[in-house]
Amino acid sequence: MSSKVAILLLVSLAVVAVNGQGNQCVPLGGRLLSICDAELSFLREIYPLDSTAPPTAAQVQQVTDTKPADLPTEACCTAVKAFDGARCPCDASIPTLLGTLGLSTTSTGLQGVTSFTGPLCKFTPVTC
Repeated sequence: MSSKVAILLLVSLAVVAVNGQGNQCVPLGGRLLSICDAELSFLREIYPLDSTAPPTAAQVQQVTDTKPADLPTEACCTAVKAFDGARCPCDASIPTLLGTLGLSTTSTGLQGVTSFTGPLCKFTPVTC
């Protein structure tokens, strides 16, 4: 487990302790970060996670045309689908939590990740 994932899990425990309830997006995000490292590294070269604009058609085509044949993995698809299904890209608190780990993201950027991976993983991403 990477140190960033471990910190994210500790943050999730703190959120539970403070709020008295669990934010399911924190552990789902931690799982996505740990399982989808190769996919996110590739994607960041084309579409920044801190983007303030949705992906363009040209970016989507570039991902489709240049992605390595072994990406995305089935495990990553499962993690992204769970993160998306829980509407985590729509959760405004997630970019702030990821920021504590030094990851610069926006809700738009996270929605962009699911808009790329949804078709590749055979699911339709949620609309926020």
